Amino acid sequence: MSRRNKHLIQAFLNEDPTPTGNQVIARVHSPRGNNLHEVELADGSMTLAELPARFRNVIWVKRGSYAVLQPYPGDVGKVWGEIAHVLFPDHVSAMKKRGEWPAEWAAKEQAEEAEAAKDAPAATANEESESDSDDDDELFHNPNRGHRAEDSSDDSDSSDDE
Repeated sequence: MSRRNKHLIQAFLNEDPTPTGNQVIARVHSPRGNNLHEVELADGSMTLAELPARFRNVIWVKRGSYAVLQPYPGDVGKVWGEIAHVLFPDHVSAMKKRGEWPAEWAAKEQAEEAEAAKDAPAATANEESESDSDDDDELFHNPNRGHRAEDSSDDSDSSDDE
């Protein structure tokens, strides 16, 4: 890793991700190519945000993660702003503890958790019925490993004959 990248990563990880001025927090939905990411703003609108050149090939943005966006001044077009900071889970939890997490995102997270809890009982019932029919034949076999015969009865028979 080059010295520049090493210091850039350390500065990025140690920097305070609290939004300042007109910066907003948005949730990343999907990459669109050319370092553009589709993001959802707190009001529910979907827009595009650009990853700056200094972070390209250094920081990767995952779907569902949060980012601090710096909006472009004026009406630029389809691209709404630039990703100023990617929020990792520890950043999000620290912001929640300090009380700096936006109420809009907290309400959306609670609604999503409630919806997931409604779907969870049906999923556990399906898992229980599937676990009753466990067979060793259904286990994953790695094609990159050589197949070893597990029949050890041949070895014990040959040692008895001697």
